[in-house]
Amino acid sequence: MPSSRPAFSRDVIAQSLLTAATVLVLGLVLLRMVVAFSPRIYWDVSPLSGDAITTAELPVTMFGPAGAAWLDVASLAAAALALGAHVLARGRLNWSLATLFLCGASVAGYHAATTPADAWQTLAWISAVALALAAAHLAEHHHLRRFIVAALIAMILPLTIEAVLYVTIQHPQTVAYFQQHEAQTVAEHGWAWESPQHLIYRRRLLTPEVTGAFGLSNVMGSITGALTLLASVLAGATLWRGWRNRWGWALFSLTLLGLLTVVLTRSKGAMLALLLAGSLPLCIAVLRWRFGSRPVKGWWRRVPATLALLLVALAVAAVLLRGAMGPPADATGERSLLFRFHYWQAGIAIVADQPPLSQLLGIGPAAFKPLYSLHKNPLNPEDVTSTHNVMLDLLVMLGLGGLAWCGLMLRHMWKAGIASLPAEQPSPPPPPPAQAPAQASPEIAQQRWVWPAAVLAVLVFAPQYWLQLPTFLAETIVPWMLGVAGFVAIVIGLSRLQVVDEAWVQAALFSAAAMLLIHNQIEMSFFHVSSAVPAWFVLGVAGGAGGWRLRQTVARWHPWLAGGLVVAMLAGSLTLAVGYASPLTAQQEAMRRAVAAVAHHDLPNAMSNLRQAQALMPADPAPVSAQVELLLAQAQWLANEPASPQRDQQLKQVFTQALALLRQARQQGAAPTQLLQTEAQTLAFAAEVLQEPYWRQEALEVWRELVKLQPHSLASRLALAETLWDAGQVDEARQTYQTALKLSDDARLDPLAQLTQAQRQRIAARLR
Repeated sequence: MPSSRPAFSRDVIAQSLLTAATVLVLGLVLLRMVVAFSPRIYWDVSPLSGDAITTAELPVTMFGPAGAAWLDVASLAAAALALGAHVLARGRLNWSLATLFLCGASVAGYHAATTPADAWQTLAWISAVALALAAAHLAEHHHLRRFIVAALIAMILPLTIEAVLYVTIQHPQTVAYFQQHEAQTVAEHGWAWESPQHLIYRRRLLTPEVTGAFGLSNVMGSITGALTLLASVLAGATLWRGWRNRWGWALFSLTLLGLLTVVLTRSKGAMLALLLAGSLPLCIAVLRWRFGSRPVKGWWRRVPATLALLLVALAVAAVLLRGAMGPPADATGERSLLFRFHYWQAGIAIVADQPPLSQLLGIGPAAFKPLYSLHKNPLNPEDVTSTHNVMLDLLVMLGLGGLAWCGLMLRHMWKAGIASLPAEQPSPPPPPPAQAPAQASPEIAQQRWVWPAAVLAVLVFAPQYWLQLPTFLAETIVPWMLGVAGFVAIVIGLSRLQVVDEAWVQAALFSAAAMLLIHNQIEMSFFHVSSAVPAWFVLGVAGGAGGWRLRQTVARWHPWLAGGLVVAMLAGSLTLAVGYASPLTAQQEAMRRAVAAVAHHDLPNAMSNLRQAQALMPADPAPVSAQVELLLAQAQWLANEPASPQRDQQLKQVFTQALALLRQARQQGAAPTQLLQTEAQTLAFAAEVLQEPYWRQEALEVWRELVKLQPHSLASRLALAETLWDAGQVDEARQTYQTALKLSDDARLDPLAQLTQAQRQRIAARLR
């Protein structure tokens, strides 16, 4: 009679830790799919405009910079714990993946220390690639891989429910509210009525595109499309095995729901990428039919991966071909791919114009937008923060580190494609003894995934409920609860699902990963803070699945070196928590107190809190901009007083203090272009109130500097022309007006980015 296994043997503990680590990693990934992120949640809308108390008391329904930072801390720690559990379970670390991760992470960390804007972006990328590294190793355990795949597919249900509720309830209510309060909304944002910002905002708001928590319809379409393809391949494999399989029909139903969500996003790129990537499982099916029960050998095994690379290249070629065709005559022609071509042109020009060190290490994500304004095509009316190409983004912003991560992406897809066909060993080795079905009764085997699924649901949906409870309506809370319950049921059911063989699971993951890389040659899912994590995670699972490297003999130094990597990642997480997340949390709390103080008309307390926030994060422009706004409000109040030498002296002191704050912040690297614009507007206000040539001349110099930084900015050029005209420099003003007219004509591909009729009439009168 075989001896009973110790209750706390290494294998039992390792498997328990692996399951717990998988749940934690998945929770951090899926949470970003249901809760929105914003780099600025306090003073995003000025508390001085509209109803100040109402503005200050608006609930925070998304993760701000502090919440994002703590999630990054948790993600890096969770990835380290998952790798440690994998090694404890006799797994072997893939050092090629780890090396590529560390190469990219080191450069990204270098940029994270530059400005809060860089940290916002690069820390999310480090978290994304770290979780993908963990996923690649967790996916080597076939029972964990089934659980991960089940959770990804199950997310289709809550995402679809959210999309349908948005189209049928939330968007109509939002449009109705906007139409009733349009003037107030425009004023709160500081826009002029019928200005380009106002018109573009109105156009986007009135379009019922589903964006989900991502805020961008193309990103929502990209992520949902990948999950849909994952479900569709497994649905086909399951129903082929037996058409009466109820889980096969459940997968088919989830596929239809996913397709509905992609359609509701109105993302043409996601639909086309889904169609192109859908050819990959068909190719795999043909190859399996040709070889029958024999393992696929030789160059045939590389056919799916090669086809995926060709499809990625096809997306790139489509943009290049569209760029070679030239612009359309007006805004009715095709512009989407053309604009991508313009982004790529600017990205390459930016790199070519950088010093050698920036070419090697990249410019950082925060520098892209101002440099794009300097290098962009005059025909393109948009200002963007990304090239909308994942490979080019990484190369431009992270240099050699980005090159390492590009290699990591392609490696994941290539390995996933090769493993999507049955190998020479047609069946995987038996699961670890702690998970062996023979040691558990059928009832225990059926309940194995109940608690992991329940805990996962809590990790994902409890934060969503906590943040978004104030926005839940009576007609939305019930569907949301059904979505959560359905998520748990689907995860439990699909975790036990056995398709024909594991190769079809791998084929599904490969197709989903390929879809993401195809679409993101023209989109920014890998750039966006929230979508980068699930996008990288799918790549990691696809690249790691099918490895079967467990329990292999490894060198004696391997556990020690692997332990060093785990400790280094945990140390990085701790450093991030102490050096960045903690002071950022204190800064955000100071910003919150400042907004509350303004709401209660306690301006000295608001200024004190804003100074504290500035001291905690000197390179963050938000506290400085807020202080300047309060000072200008004080100046406006003084300007309404009767003119007197004492009043003018007080005004000069206020304006001097505001300008000193702006210039000090620029010296510390806080968003120079944004602060320059505020400085120019402050000087223009001072010139208008004080009627002294000095202030107007200072404003002219700042506007000239802005025009050099933004040669294609119509707004900056027009402001310079107006200031020149007011200063009596008529000839230069007329030349600047002519340039503004040309910039407006160049923006013909987006009429909303052109001069309004009233502005044209004003300019025409001055050019006579």
